Parts: sequence; structure tokens; C-alpha cells
Amino acid sequence: MMKNIPRLMVDSSDRNSDLRYACAFRTTSDAVVFLQHRQQVWLVVPLMEREHAVAALRSSGGRVLAPADLGLCALDRRRVSAWAYGLLRATGIKEVAVAPDFPVATADLLRRRRIRVHVVSGPLFPEREIKNRRELLCCMASQRAAVTALRVAAALIRDTAIDTRGRLLHEGTVLTSENVRDRIEHVLFAHQCTGADTIVSCGADSALPHHRGSGPLWAGRPIVIDIFPQHRQHGYHGDLTRTLVRGPMPARLRRMMTAVCSARQAALAQIRAGVSAARVHHAAVQTFSRLGMTTDLHAEPPSGFIHSTGHGVGLDVHEAPTLGSGRNRLRAGQVITVEPGWYEPGFGGVRIEDTVTVTRAGYQLLARCAVRL
Repeated sequence: MMKNIPRLMVDSSDRNSDLRYACAFRTTSDAVVFLQHRQQVWLVVPLMEREHAVAALRSSGGRVLAPADLGLCALDRRRVSAWAYGLLRATGIKEVAVAPDFPVATADLLRRRRIRVHVVSGPLFPEREIKNRRELLCCMASQRAAVTALRVAAALIRDTAIDTRGRLLHEGTVLTSENVRDRIEHVLFAHQCTGADTIVSCGADSALPHHRGSGPLWAGRPIVIDIFPQHRQHGYHGDLTRTLVRGPMPARLRRMMTAVCSARQAALAQIRAGVSAARVHHAAVQTFSRLGMTTDLHAEPPSGFIHSTGHGVGLDVHEAPTLGSGRNRLRAGQVITVEPGWYEPGFGGVRIEDTVTVTRAGYQLLARCAVRL
């Protein structure tokens, strides 16, 4: 991030987590213009939202403007890009830093008007990476909702019979990924969270890490349940994955489960402030290697341990840092996942994931989740 260059955003907070982080005013579909220079904040909103925005920013002292306050013509009052230029003209600011996804049309207009637009190579708000006490409590609330939902899902799967074909039956009806996902999303909603794209994948589907899953659930096959709720009020996420097996577990699957559990423990044992993310990832990779398990990233589809060991969690479910081969070091206050997985195409996958906060001495689980079938 370039120091002391004003930061500019043109978006709505339901699409832009940086805007949600930086500004107490919540927008939906309407775009706004946000400008921050040192400790001063300006916000340009549609006229009908002005009083709402003034109330939201009262405690932070930000200044709220409507397009008419910027001396814009009638046509420009309807163009958000013109709002951005009008605000910069009014404040005398000649250069801004923007995120890589900043609207191209607005950037082009500003450059034509001799405003220097610097696209940052890293995050626009790198301070998001370190959670304060309030943010940590928000993530914990969402993680507890995920734990509750996963326990309900596990109880639903546990309360099944197995038909002659190996399908799971709940109250005489074939239990599907969709059934379990519906139950999970119902629980999350009751805990003030949304659960878009929850994963409940079984068998061969589970070998594809982000396959949502569909159709019947089967005995003796891995059922990967990945829940990453976002709280409807404060917007912070949790992230939790367990792999469940109903009925007898084949030896091949048991080997995968044991290996992933060992990799998870090895990664967790490395976590503390100051340790490189690569060291955490390497601990998981080396665990699989010691067990004689080989990853093939060039296969189609790839097999083995095919993703990073984890990622940051906050207003986005995937944010900095990444627990991969990079050089970044962990810092106290980061909230990260630890989620090694093993995937064998055509057979299935196993992933176990917890979300933790990094401390000086190690880590703290956001919520514990022990489930058994």
C-alpha cells in the first residue's frame, strides 16, 4: 500500500468488503463514493440516503455529501464516476490509490481530468488482516453457528438406515446432499447467518474440493461438509469442514482420514506469530510425503494435496494471508483456516478444517467441533 495517498472506492458495501470495513454506512445495490485521506473521510451518497449516512458516520466524524453538494450538472448528478471526480475537485486531491477491481470507467474519467490513479498491488486496506477484539468476537459468533449447523447435519446423517444399494435413508426417504444443505442453511439462518454455497459432497464429488454436491448420500463413502457462514448483521465469516462416513469405512478411505488428521495436527503445531506461512504449509505437505502419499498437480483432474493449507477469514471468507509457499509471516490477531485435504479422483476426498486466531505463543480455536456418526 502506498503511504499517505488518499484511498478511493466507488461501489456498494454488499459487493465490496473493503467499503464495509472502512465505512459504517451500509449500502445495498446503490453505489457510493468513499474517500479517505489520513484521518478524514468523505462519502457521497444519493440524496435519499443522505440522512441515513449522516447518522451512520456521526461517531466517526466523516463528512457526507449528496451529488448536488458538488456543483454537478443535472446529468452528472446521475453518474457515480462524476461524483468521484466532483469530490476530488472539491477536496483538491490530485492522486488516489484504488483497488485492482476499481471501476474502469471511473478510472478513465479521473485520468482524463488529470487525476493520478494508482492501482495498488496488494490490499487497499492491509489493516484488515489483523482483527481487533470486536472483529474476533464477530468471527467467533459465525464459527459457533457453523459448529451448530454441522452438528445438526451429523445428527441427520447418523439417524439413517442403509438400503440394499448402500444409499442413506432418513425416515424411509433417500437422504440427499440437497436435504442436508437445506437443514444446514435453516440452522444458520436461525443464528443470524447466511450459508450460500454450503458444500455437502459425497463419494467421487468430494474429490473436487469446491463441488457443492448433489443427489443421494451413500454409506461407506466420504461426505465432505464445508460450512462458511456470513453473519447478516456484522458481515464476518466462519469456516468449518468435516468429513463424515456413515457405515463401515473402507481401508483406502481410513488411510486418507488418518493422513489428513495427522497433517492438520502437524500444521497446527507450527502456528504462532512470526512463523512463516510456508512453514505451516510445509508441515502438512511433509506429513503426506512421510506416509508415502504422492500429490500429482499435473494430472487431469489433479490428485493428492492440491491446495494451500489455509487462508485468512474475515469480511471475505477467503482473504489474506494465504498459508502456502509464500514468504509472509504469521502475525498475532490474524484469523486463519487450517484445512489440509487429500483427493483421489473417481473415489473421493477428505478435508478437515478449523478456523483459529494466531497468538504470540500459538493459536486459539474459534470454536471446537467434535462430531461422530
